[in-house]
Parts: sequence; C-alpha cells; structure tokens
Amino acid sequence: MLGHSCAFTLAEVLITLGIIGVVASMTMPSLIQDKQNKELEAKFKKVYSVMQQALVKMSFDEGQAVTYENYKSPIAFLNIYRTYFIQYIPCTKGRCDGYSVSESGQNISKIYKTFNGKSSIDSSYFDDTNTIIADGIEILTNGDYRSYGINLTVDINGHKAKPNKWGYDLFTFQMVNGKLLPMGADNTNYYNQPLTPDLYCNKDISNSRNGLTCSSKALSEANYFKNLPK
Repeated sequence: MLGHSCAFTLAEVLITLGIIGVVASMTMPSLIQDKQNKELEAKFKKVYSVMQQALVKMSFDEGQAVTYENYKSPIAFLNIYRTYFIQYIPCTKGRCDGYSVSESGQNISKIYKTFNGKSSIDSSYFDDTNTIIADGIEILTNGDYRSYGINLTVDINGHKAKPNKWGYDLFTFQMVNGKLLPMGADNTNYYNQPLTPDLYCNKDISNSRNGLTCSSKALSEANYFKNLPK
C-alpha cells in the first residue's frame, strides 16, 4: 500500500514565501525603529550622566558653582569644561564655532529640525560654540548667558548621524544653581507648566522651538523613547 505524500507543491511554497515576505515587510520597519529608539534612550541617559559628572568635578576643582556670573563667555566655560572628558576636540584657529567643525558648510538651522521635523529649528540656544567628545557626541552652547543662562545642548550621536531632531538625538539642558537640569524642569527658562506641558515638545505643533523641553520628558517619562512619533 502506497503512503500519501506530504510534500508541498511549488505553488504552495511560493504562496507561503509570499505571505512571509508581506508579514516581514510590515513588521521589520517597526522592529528597526524600536531598536533605534532603544539605542537613542541608552545613549541619552549615558551622555546626561557623563555631562553631570564632568560638571560636578569641574565645580569642585574650580572652587565655584558653574553659573554665568562665574563664566562670562561660552568659550571661557567650554574651554575648561571640555577638559573633563577623556576625549575631546579642542578649538582650532581660535574658534569654537560649532559648525566650523561640521565639514558641511551648512547653517545649524538647516542641519537640525524641530521635534515634529516640519520646521527649521531656532538655534539661538546652541549656535555659538561647541566641543566634540568621544563617539562623536557634540556639546553646544549659546553666547548670551545673561539672557539665557548657561544652556548646554547635546547631539548624542553627532550631527553626521540622523535623525538630527530636537527630542530624538538633540537635547537641551540648563545650569540652574550649579546643577544641570533638563530644559522643561522646574526653574528652567521653559519649564513645562501644568496648563501647557506639551507646548515645546509636541508632534502636532510647528514652531521653531518645538523640542526644546523634550529633555525633561525624556528623563521623566518611562516610555518616552518607545512612543517617539515615527
């Protein structure tokens, strides 16, 4: 007695492979995005921790709090601050202009986008001077300390790596009473007020400072990176 064959026909195999391909094409982008977001989250937390440690050590060695009263210019501050990182690229030719090192010749507002990616960014918080530390991480600051205080904006993967968007790989912090706080926290210039908590970190708002306070949300909301708009 002959047994029944369990082999699939070529048509059945092709149909199965087609279904697998369709499912993969639907799920892979989401899986890749989730992986990228987890990498951004890990790097964000690491960079923030390293920046804090460097400021604590600097304040101890200098014998004074890191405030704009004690450091009159961004270059004066950054020339000292950068030395507390294991690796850093110093200013060259007397300049610390962040985008003299970009090798792109582009304006900052053309390199970076706001949180929703639809508007050019207001770069006034970080367009004056920068330093590059290990892994291509860029720390940028502004020059008008009396108006803004000391603000540090960090590109956690460097401007050559995407997405170059506020709230994704670009985050802003402010020195308040010698402490590095995420912009949007209490006592910072743009603290997230109860009535307008999403004014400067909102996927539906198109203004040039949208993303400025995302650093506060990134530190306080457990699923912030998981829920980043696609």
